[in-house]
Amino acid sequence: MQARPVVKRAVILVSTDRGLCGGLNSNLFREASKLDAQTTVFITAGKKAAQFIARTRRNLAGEFTYKDAPTFAEARAISKFAQADVLEG
Repeated sequence: MQARPVVKRAVILVSTDRGLCGGLNSNLFREASKLDAQTTVFITAGKKAAQFIARTRRNLAGEFTYKDAPTFAEARAISKFAQADVLEG
């Protein structure tokens, strides 16, 4: 990996799918909405994050779902996708 000027940024947005975590998701989405929609692409993990990105019409690069307890293989798939996105430029 080499240093390049920042033109676009990718954010991996991990949310909960259910349970008593409404405050967590609300605060997470509030912070995500502060990011510039023109220069930020999102990679989502979780149903609520994907719904938020679709509802706010932001750029979605990838969407991943997982079970109640995500496995290492699921997390690895997200990181490989993000790494490939960075390497492509």
